[in-house]
Amino acid sequence: LFVILHFFSVAQITNTKLIPLVFTHQSGFYQNSFYLDISNNNSSLTIHYTNDGSIPTYKDSVFTRPIFISNQSGKENTLSVISTSERWEEPKELVCKGSIIRAMAFRDTSPVSAVYSKTYFVEDKTKYSFPIISIITDSLNLFQQDSGIYIIGNNTNYSNRGRAWERLAHFEYFDIDGKSQLKQNIGIRIHGNWGRAFPQKSLRLYARSEYGNKKFNYQFFQDKETSSFKRLIIRAASSTDWKNTLFKNALSQQLTTNLNLSHQASIPVIVFINGEYWGIHHLSERVDKYYLNEYYQTPKDSIDLLSNNGVIEQGNSSDFLDLINYIETHSLISSQHYQYITELIDVQNFIDYNISNIFFANTDWPNNNIKFWKTQKNGKWKWIMTDCDESMNYEHYNVLSDFANAMPYHQYFPQWSTFLLHNLLQNELFKRQFRSRFETLLLNNFSEKNILHEITLLKNTYNPEVIGHINRWGAPATFTNWQEIVEGLNAFAALRPIEMKSQLNDIFKSPIIIYPNPAHDNIHISLLIESNGRVYLNIYNSLGESVARDQYENATAFNKCMINVSNLDAGIYIVEIEVNQYRYMQKIMIKD
Repeated sequence: LFVILHFFSVAQITNTKLIPLVFTHQSGFYQNSFYLDISNNNSSLTIHYTNDGSIPTYKDSVFTRPIFISNQSGKENTLSVISTSERWEEPKELVCKGSIIRAMAFRDTSPVSAVYSKTYFVEDKTKYSFPIISIITDSLNLFQQDSGIYIIGNNTNYSNRGRAWERLAHFEYFDIDGKSQLKQNIGIRIHGNWGRAFPQKSLRLYARSEYGNKKFNYQFFQDKETSSFKRLIIRAASSTDWKNTLFKNALSQQLTTNLNLSHQASIPVIVFINGEYWGIHHLSERVDKYYLNEYYQTPKDSIDLLSNNGVIEQGNSSDFLDLINYIETHSLISSQHYQYITELIDVQNFIDYNISNIFFANTDWPNNNIKFWKTQKNGKWKWIMTDCDESMNYEHYNVLSDFANAMPYHQYFPQWSTFLLHNLLQNELFKRQFRSRFETLLLNNFSEKNILHEITLLKNTYNPEVIGHINRWGAPATFTNWQEIVEGLNAFAALRPIEMKSQLNDIFKSPIIIYPNPAHDNIHISLLIESNGRVYLNIYNSLGESVARDQYENATAFNKCMINVSNLDAGIYIVEIEVNQYRYMQKIMIKD
């Protein structure tokens, strides 16, 4: 069957004599029922059509009179009552539906036209607050026991990978107003790791010239200028977020969009498969050589793209193994050795990447979901944020210590997963940069105010769509449960910055550096954190009496000042700095 479908997809772009079919109505949303007429300019041809997603053959229904297209939601569920996982639950009610029509012209038993695929919804588009994606494919491609990619089947089918498990499908994208913006034949595969075993699965979408179009040419993501994609993902929430908020990965990506990181653009969509409602998904970019080529103008064949412990996804891992070997044989305490590493790693990117995953309490990291890359000639390794479904569950989660502690520093994770950050933290300059950047992000991207703002936006965005999704998949448990879980995110937003501040203080101690110490006339205090307001200085003597005090507009102004201590008697003093509502204290000795 796949061979036949593949032949049709090739035929429609290679045979220049294909007969065109004319439809009185194009795919889209209609307020009222209507009659669909299909015609061609050759009365000797016969039009055959199907309404179940299969490619028409000469044995299928003959089009002899207009087809009545009406609202289908009252009809019995068909595909959505097929078990897709051991965790699968039957829909609680009839799911929303559209009408799908596939038509083809034949001369006797031979096809002489392309396959035309249409999706019709007889209902108000305002019922859906997200764009719509319609996937049309022969249901056997998804649910046949031996080869259907969406079910357990006879071969744990959904766990299989590679081209042999790619299936032909038709893709159509309807924007927020219900207008069809892009339609083309594509290849689909199951995407992800553990998520394959979940009832609702992610689908990877392949544009190939043999299917008709070698790219998806549309600007799906408004926060990026890119309007051409080789691969896309229709991503379902997985891990703990499958029954929780449904949007933790989207939240994590949004909170890191302006950092020194590449991120996967994503928008929420509603997916229909063969006209049946398939729930909330996220249309996302896929991180691969095409993605890197698009954003960094890197030749596809000159990229080293690795995952986890140096697993090769593109190119080779020899440069990465050389990097690891160098660190194993050269202590990064040495400024010379550290400086060499900065020529191989994009340090600012590496810092932002690790801080983000640490802050999000990503429990499916650092021993998983790692992607990093470089150009093969003179490129620096850069890391990419991916898959944060398993995040923001534990406000007091402490993974930072697994990187910063002395040996054995990899108590809870394999050594390879903590090796790089642990060794870089041995260098004082890197440690200061890391601490300073973390403190800065706690005031900005990862502040309680900013996180709460993003949570509220996402909650309001998803709120109208969640009940339909719950009725389809039985997850989250109830709408009230979803609301309570989202409220739990607010607790994370409030408590996690405080927790991370505490962890930073425990592990890295005071963020102030005083020099010279001992001092005689003047001291300079370097504050390794930014401030969102004034900085207050107090100096106390051994009796706890304040002997000097001052205030500064911000950390930048404070760091530029020299502080005169020539009037203080010789002895031990306590310098107290108050910044961002936190107090830091450090001893200083004044000498004669």
